[in-house]
Amino acid sequence: MPYNLKGASDIVLNQNDKAIDSFEKARAINEEYEYIIGLSKSLNYLGYLVEQRGNLDGAKAYHRESLEHAKEANDPAVITFSYNGPGRVYDYSGDYAAALEYYLEALKIAEQNGLQGATASASINVATLQGILGNH
Repeated sequence: MPYNLKGASDIVLNQNDKAIDSFEKARAINEEYEYIIGLSKSLNYLGYLVEQRGNLDGAKAYHRESLEHAKEANDPAVITFSYNGPGRVYDYSGDYAAALEYYLEALKIAEQNGLQGATASASINVATLQGILGNH
């Protein structure tokens, strides 16, 4: 878990190479100890970081794996977080319809589970894309 926190700090400090290293270490530890929630989060952050480097296919792969583990862990907050990752990649690549599907699923899960922060975040994502798509 400390490596996930270090990786998040590295992102804030704009030290993405260090962040990738931290999340890879976190991934290995989470796999070794079969900590599925931590593994899902590590993969989600790795997806974000490779997306920032323009590797959208790599980002999608990390996010798919993150979502699989989140569902396995059956933690609504982690599942919601994991749906936003691929939504962001599709949004970034201009595939707004696909992004909207992921954001709507994140919103549905957040609302069903009373996750106020996640509901707000997903609502903003949905509203932004609906504006882009002309669905006011």
